[in-house]
Amino acid sequence: MKAIVDSMLRISIEDLEPFEYDFILEDNEYKNPEYHNAYRMGRSTRFIKKTITTYTLTENEIIIPRGYKHQLDQGQCDFDYQTTKAPANIPPLDVIVLRPYQNKAVNTSLEHDQGIIQAGTGSGKIHDAVIVNPT
Repeated sequence: MKAIVDSMLRISIEDLEPFEYDFILEDNEYKNPEYHNAYRMGRSTRFIKKTITTYTLTENEIIIPRGYKHQLDQGQCDFDYQTTKAPANIPPLDVIVLRPYQNKAVNTSLEHDQGIIQAGTGSGKIHDAVIVNPT
């Protein structure tokens, strides 16, 4: 069977045996704690789903989180995976222009044999690392 791995794991329904189809759906369905807490406390559960699913069904495929691939590899299902996720798009070194604080971090890093560049989300740590170690 073939499965496509991009941001999600896409499995063609036509390729699945009935037991594989049922296994994947059941294994990606969980009790909804909100429902069970409301039921236990005697509150209305009218608008609360009993279960939470991590899959989406389309006409011809099951779409599940790509982290589930590991679970499929351990089960009875034999899949041939095709990865379509593109690698990270890092611009060439001559195009990267560092901000002043990045220059300071890179220069400090280059003065030492090893170290850690610690900065907030979106601050350009990957660009710093590419400059420090371009291989």
